[in-house]
Amino acid sequence: MKGNWILCLAAGMLGGAVMHFAWIQPVHAQVFRIAPQQVSAQELVLVDQKDKTFATLTVTKINGREVFEIIGKDGQVIARAGEGPQVIH
Repeated sequence: MKGNWILCLAAGMLGGAVMHFAWIQPVHAQVFRIAPQQVSAQELVLVDQKDKTFATLTVTKINGREVFEIIGKDGQVIARAGEGPQVIH
């Protein structure tokens, strides 16, 4: 019984020493990238965990003015800004 314990300890130490010198693949930290200063899009689609559309953020023209709209998954306007903040129910 005592011999097995010593044999296991010796095998573990030998394996650790071999792996220390044999496994020479370097490990690098994640590359740091600078975030973009600006993101441009004509519309932004928000999706849920199942990749179903939850809402769409878009800009449209109403009476010649550009208006920011949030459109729900059913296609109805939820909120609008640009002609005076208002929430549409």
